[in-house]
Order: sequence, then structure tokens, then C-alpha cells
Amino acid sequence: MLTTLAVPAAQVAPPLDPTASPSAWGQAPSAGLSWDVSHAHSAAQPTTVHIATDGKFLYVRFDAVQTEPVIAVQQSNDTVTGGSNINGGIAYSDDAVWVDLWPTGAGGFQYQFEANPHGVHNEASSENVSFSPQWESHGVSTAGGYAVTMAIPLSVIHGAHGGDWRMQFDIGRAHV
Repeated sequence: MLTTLAVPAAQVAPPLDPTASPSAWGQAPSAGLSWDVSHAHSAAQPTTVHIATDGKFLYVRFDAVQTEPVIAVQQSNDTVTGGSNINGGIAYSDDAVWVDLWPTGAGGFQYQFEANPHGVHNEASSENVSFSPQWESHGVSTAGGYAVTMAIPLSVIHGAHGGDWRMQFDIGRAHV
């Protein structure tokens, strides 16, 4: 089942500190993730996603509940392999969350932005194999899982516009 979220224009950017309460994201809509991509079945543990924009950035916050130990091995940006799947299969060395974007629809470029529980991130695009924009992510492990925040500049996404976009939010758990 597809869910539609209206992404509100924020007057002030939401806090990127993942230790801040999700309520600090104000009126940002939320959605629950109900599918565990890494194990291809319904999610046993809830993850909530919040999303907002100020017209310059797309802001995303993931709050993942996880009873197993959090796995976050990668410590350097552009090395995370939690959920990259654009150019050749899915690999899970870390727990990770990601957002896939198709701003011009199914026939257009796909963009993926992912981060592990430390906030270490990676990106990919069907537009260009050397896609490597500057963007921001933060993460923190909690007693019951982890939280990740992202600020993705709209200027790095061809076809970024107001109106409807195709988006998909995912969580992958590391294989141990």
C-alpha cells in the first residue's frame, strides 16, 4: 500500500541533532515503515520517519526501534553499505536507513541517501556513477534503537520541484 505524505514548508529548519525529541520537528508529517527490506518481510519493530523542507533542503528523520544490538561498523562517509542498491545488489554490513527519490517520476533519475546509526553516510544516483554531493547526516544509538537525521540539498537533485515526488523510505538491518 502506498502512502502519500504532504511535505510541509518549514519556516525554520528542524533540528538535526538526533538526540532532540521528534516533537521538535513540529508539524512535519510522519510515516511508519512496515517492511523490513533486509529480511523481506513485515517489520517486527517500528521505525518512524519525519520529513520537511524549507525549499533548499529536504529534511528527514528516522527513529528506529531495535531490540538487537545496533551494528554500525563504518566510520567514514561514502563507505556505508547498509542499503545501497542502485548499482549492483544490496549489501548489509551496517544497520542503515535510507531514502530513495524519483523527483520526475519512475522514468527519471533515482537518488539514494543513506546513513548508519553513527550518521556516517553514502549516496548514489542513476544519473551519474560518481555522484558525490555534500550533504549532512547525524546519528545516535539509543537504549532502544537509534535515530538518524538528514539534510539533503535540493540543488544536487535534477528535476527537484514543488509538487508530487516519488519517495521511498527504507531501513536495513545488518546481517550477522
